Formats: sequence, structure tokens, C-alpha cells
Amino acid sequence: MRSIISLKAFYSVIGVLVWIGYIALAAIVLVVFVDVSGRYLLNKPLSGAYELVELSMTLFGGFAILYTTVKREHVGVDFLIVRLSRRTQKVLQRIGSLLGLGAWAVLTYWAYLRAMELLRSPFGEITSSLGIRIGPFILILAVATF
Repeated sequence: MRSIISLKAFYSVIGVLVWIGYIALAAIVLVVFVDVSGRYLLNKPLSGAYELVELSMTLFGGFAILYTTVKREHVGVDFLIVRLSRRTQKVLQRIGSLLGLGAWAVLTYWAYLRAMELLRSPFGEITSSLGIRIGPFILILAVATF
């Protein structure tokens, strides 16, 4: 019973994070639309549009990876693997999973360390046009890749 409740809570949290990703995607589309419209219609591009899209992509990209993993909807190409025996397929799948786990663990650890470094710094790293701190966005990316 306890595992069912915790599983429901986990999927509820994933649902909220997915909506945050949807909002980030909508923000990206809106910012690009306003920037392009302003650039060509009014000859005044949106100041900091590149930075807003870049920061939104950390949210959207991180949550897209998380959602794809939870739903198990990865893209796979099986034209070589299907020709091997069932046992060989399972061995290769386990090896690939371990390699993937190792790669994501290194990426997550690096992102976490970088985020902590930026958050501890009194000034941190900021974007050039808008002056937004980058640390929180890298921390969100680390949580999503975890």
C-alpha cells in the first residue's frame, strides 16, 4: 500500500514538472515570436531574447529528458540487434544501460557541482544582457537529469 502511494506521489510530481516544461516551451515560442516580429516589423528586436530562450531550454530540455525516461518512450533503432540471439540482446542492453547510467551520473554530478559553485558565489555568473543568475537553472537541470 505504501509503495502505491509513493508511486502516485512520484507521478504527481512528474506531472507538475511536465507542466513546467510545457510552460517553458510556450515561453520559448512566445519570446521567439516577439523577437522575430519586432525585428522585422518594427526594426526593434526583443532585448535579451537569446538569453531567455537559452535559460528556458534548461527547464524544457531537462524536464523532457525526465519525462521521456519515466514514460520509457526512448527512440531506438533495432535493425542490428534483432539479428542477434535473445541472450546477446539482453547482455548488450545491460551494457548499454550501465554506460548510459555512468554518462548521466557524470553529467548530473558535474551540473550539481557547477550549480553549487555558482550559488555559493556572492556574485555568481549572470547573463550578459538581462543579468539573470545562471546557478538556479543549472541546479534545476541537475535535478532533472538525476
